[in-house]
Amino acid sequence: MTGNLGDFPHRPRAAERAASDIPLEIYDAEGRTLRGVSRLLDVSKNGACVESTCEFNEGDGLVLRGSVGDGEVVPFRAVVIWRSFSFRLHRYGLRFDDLSPAARESVDRFVSLTAARWRKKR
Repeated sequence: MTGNLGDFPHRPRAAERAASDIPLEIYDAEGRTLRGVSRLLDVSKNGACVESTCEFNEGDGLVLRGSVGDGEVVPFRAVVIWRSFSFRLHRYGLRFDDLSPAARESVDRFVSLTAARWRKKR
């Protein structure tokens, strides 16, 4: 699915999401070749939305490396499930693929803590 951000109909989320602004390194599916640097916009236990100047295709396997919450750099395997382009930036919807127990725990902790802080601000 490609298009402008405004083209997407609102769909209920399967899992709670936490807003973010964390820089990420994005590697090829094997985790060996740096493909670019991106920004994590939000994350849930199932996947993430990232913004990047890099171009990826739907179905591409990626490895994301970033610090989620506690300063520890955690690798996340993900697959591109949608993409859009707006204002010289690409946005990608990613589904996590085969997270390690440590990565799963980091994502769950980050989503819970960030969502709780956001609710308190409302």
